Amino acid sequence: MKGFTLVELLTVATILAILAATAIPAYNGYIIRTSDQVCEHTAAAVLTSIVSFVQVKGDINSGTFDIDGLNSLLNEYRISLPQGYEAEIIIINKDDITVIVQDDQYLGTATLGT
Repeated sequence: MKGFTLVELLTVATILAILAATAIPAYNGYIIRTSDQVCEHTAAAVLTSIVSFVQVKGDINSGTFDIDGLNSLLNEYRISLPQGYEAEIIIINKDDITVIVQDDQYLGTATLGT
């Protein structure tokens, strides 16, 4: 009769369990880092569009800033937030802008100025 012994099968199962125990946490770490980078790149893209908007429309403190203009500019550059993500835009003045992009777990920021 040919086949594997119980000891051989248990040895293979143990090796596979050890490999899985090390691979799964590493994989989860890659997923978290990738999602954080998506947030950061999206925040940087939104920040770039806001800076372009401010340069085109003038000083942000002069009252020429409106959210509809910003949304149209984002659409013009084909920038949109991934589904489930939210953006917070903090504008102190035209030289000090922060964009925060996040979902339930992940967060990315991009800042112009101090």
